[in-house]
Amino acid sequence: MTKARDLGDNAQNTKPKVVDAKGDLIVGTAADTAARLAVGGTNGHLLTVASGEATGLKYALDPVFDLVTTKGDIVAATAADTLTRLGVGANDTVLTAASGEATGLKWAGPASGGSLTLLSTTTLTSTSNSITIAPTGYVNLLVLFREVYAASNNGTFFGRFNADTGSNHTYGQWRKYMGGAGDFQVPQNQSSFEITNQLGTSSAYQSALSGSMDVFRVTDTSKIAFECRVLNFNDSSQAGWYHTYGNYNASAAITNLTLFGSQNLSGTVYIYGVK
Repeated sequence: MTKARDLGDNAQNTKPKVVDAKGDLIVGTAADTAARLAVGGTNGHLLTVASGEATGLKYALDPVFDLVTTKGDIVAATAADTLTRLGVGANDTVLTAASGEATGLKWAGPASGGSLTLLSTTTLTSTSNSITIAPTGYVNLLVLFREVYAASNNGTFFGRFNADTGSNHTYGQWRKYMGGAGDFQVPQNQSSFEITNQLGTSSAYQSALSGSMDVFRVTDTSKIAFECRVLNFNDSSQAGWYHTYGNYNASAAITNLTLFGSQNLSGTVYIYGVK
């Protein structure tokens, strides 16, 4: 009769014959048959099922790591349980969803939202100055006034959209004069809107009018909003700050801005399209 202690001794005696290195595994190769599986030769390799091997196992590189070959590569799915490599894009491109691509992704230039495109530069030369605008493809307009002045003191400065002399401009305006009280006016259903009522005759940047106007959602067809902010001095060195906001109520996109006054106007106007 074989004693249990003898069986234990025999088991102990078989270990050195099968395992002889750090990390070795004892793996079955058939019924009642064991073999040594040496530890993988490279750190980070994984024990993987491999039916073609005698032990049914092997050490291999993680298949996810095996896909990437270049700095910046990423791994993306092309279907359920299916991965592929997506190479890094060019400098300054961004990863973008693209359903037409195998991975559903692509590297592309960043969206241009918020960027400015100069649409026109106009030099004011007369009492009425008409500026044509091509708003297609833009959300808003930014109008910049640079060193605007008049032929005589306390000249007026008005704006009008789409050469529309009907009653389609409604606005509110807060005015503050240096050394004096401010006031507020809300003209409704006007043929234009006031920008300032005290232009001076100096082209010096310290005196001439400077400021900006935003026109929002310029391709809408009803109640396009605008907001204008300017600062200027007249010939008596009286400063005025004008803040105007309102709506253009006609059913049309903005395609024209007319700037006019009681005297000949001078200065430069820049109009930018905003995406």
